[in-house]
Amino acid sequence: MRMTLAAAAMAGLCLLLMEASQAQAQSSARCGNFYNQVTAAVGRSDRAALVRLLALPASQQCAPEAQSARSALARLAAPPPVVPPVAPPVAPPVSPPARQVSPPPPVVRADPSAEEAAAWRIASRTDTVAAYNAYLADYPNGRNASTARQRIAAPTPRVSPPPPPPITSLDARSTPADTRAPVMTNPSGLPDFALFRECDGCPEMVVIPGGSFMMGSPASEAEGDNDEDSQAGAGGAQVSVRVPRFAISRFETTWEEWGACVSASVCQQQEDEGYGRGRRPAINVDWETDTRAYVRFVNSRASGYRLPSEAEWEYAARAGTTTAFSWGNSISTGQAQYSWSISYNGGPTRTTTPAGTATVGSFQANPWGLYDMHGNVWEWVEDCYRDNLSGQTAAAYTSGDCSLRVLRGGSWNYSPQNLRSASRGWASSTVRGLFGGFRLARTL
Repeated sequence: MRMTLAAAAMAGLCLLLMEASQAQAQSSARCGNFYNQVTAAVGRSDRAALVRLLALPASQQCAPEAQSARSALARLAAPPPVVPPVAPPVAPPVSPPARQVSPPPPVVRADPSAEEAAAWRIASRTDTVAAYNAYLADYPNGRNASTARQRIAAPTPRVSPPPPPPITSLDARSTPADTRAPVMTNPSGLPDFALFRECDGCPEMVVIPGGSFMMGSPASEAEGDNDEDSQAGAGGAQVSVRVPRFAISRFETTWEEWGACVSASVCQQQEDEGYGRGRRPAINVDWETDTRAYVRFVNSRASGYRLPSEAEWEYAARAGTTTAFSWGNSISTGQAQYSWSISYNGGPTRTTTPAGTATVGSFQANPWGLYDMHGNVWEWVEDCYRDNLSGQTAAAYTSGDCSLRVLRGGSWNYSPQNLRSASRGWASSTVRGLFGGFRLARTL
């Protein structure tokens, strides 16, 4: 019985030792694994991994390893030591080179006698009391002081140069077409029929006297139109119109004049249809844009320029005459640039057609010195078109349908009927054609 108890006790002890040995082996394996993980995290400087390891139960069971993890975590949290920068070597100071000081330039003293001589030359050449007083103010005891005082007491009278002779105005009625109008200011003070231009780029103008005339065509005028009298249709009468003094262009506006406006970037270049430029009339110009632009251009250099009214234009074209043309009631090829092989009022029949416009001034002027009032190109005037002259005045008619504007004078490709002083044409204000040009008027 005793042997049995002793054997049992021994067996129990052996069992406890075996369990303890197994537990120690398991703990040793667990801590070894924990140590390896701590070592790996420290090698990576992985603070997050160390924090996770210290939160595991193994950190309580493996105290030495856990303490190693906590020490490594503290080291990673501390800032790195600051290494002071290495100061660059200091170079020894370099003394600046000695500055070379140039000696001052020698003082050149003016010659007092030369200065006085120069002052006297100025005073004697000017030869006025003020000039001699200025000399004495600087040199009261100068070599020429006595002479200066004598001349002040009894000054020598100076003879002023004669004024330049006044520019004599030319009479347009007797001045050839190739004689250029003189540049003259204040044209309002010029005599009637005076020829002038106000600047190099301004058109040549003729002063037109004020007066009255019968506007339109009489019933007796051959081939007159229904819109050339005081009522629409047949049966109207001419209208008496009083026209104040004004000026109108001697010639139709030329390509040469138009080119100056184009060069100033005010006008647009237009086609000449191959007829030529220079002193030929500008064509392909409309009322709405082109004539307005040219008026602005001329008024930028002078003032008072505009298109003529229809009454002013006919008054200037007639030039005191009452016939169909300013030279009479018939027409011949040497009197204007016109076209179509037909006869007018029993006159000769033209058998050839011009090849376009003619140089302005190629034909005889009218009695007031104006060229190409008949033929060459139709000329825009200020008025809106209407089919009669009822109530006509010298002012432009600007009521009604102003999409149509009046043209006067006929052109190189129209018949003699359209060249009469009373003939009226019309077109849209925006149309440009090979037949259309213009001339300017000026208010006086």
